[in-house]
Amino acid sequence: MSTRTITREEAIRLTKEFFADVDALRVEETGSYYDEDALCQFGNQPIVQGKNEIKKLLADWYDLFDSMYHDNQTLNLDAEENTIITSQLVEYVIKAHGDKNPVVIPSMSYMKLAPSCSGGKWKFIDFRVYFDTSPIFKKVMTTSS
Repeated sequence: MSTRTITREEAIRLTKEFFADVDALRVEETGSYYDEDALCQFGNQPIVQGKNEIKKLLADWYDLFDSMYHDNQTLNLDAEENTIITSQLVEYVIKAHGDKNPVVIPSMSYMKLAPSCSGGKWKFIDFRVYFDTSPIFKKVMTTSS
């Protein structure tokens, strides 16, 4: 497996496909983008390590929502570092909540890729989402009370 950097076209395709799986709330498909020892963090939640732990995190996270939609605004690529940074507005419709109006939160995603493309697919070795989760949990808490 040789080391190479991702191209801008590959980065655009990767993020489009990845966020389509995220928005469809597909745990296995979303989990397939992570390397076996990857790191993942949502907001100020603890860092999770390892593909299986990340899939558990995704399952718990997705279980909160009826739907999710990422409106990607920007994509910045540092090809030398194999790093993609995106900004997006994310719409979350909370599960079991009478109000189907989405919670809309701006976010930034940091995606550090493995140094080579494995089996024709790029893998995240470090994935961080920077956003304020409090509006989501505030609405979740009004659902459960």
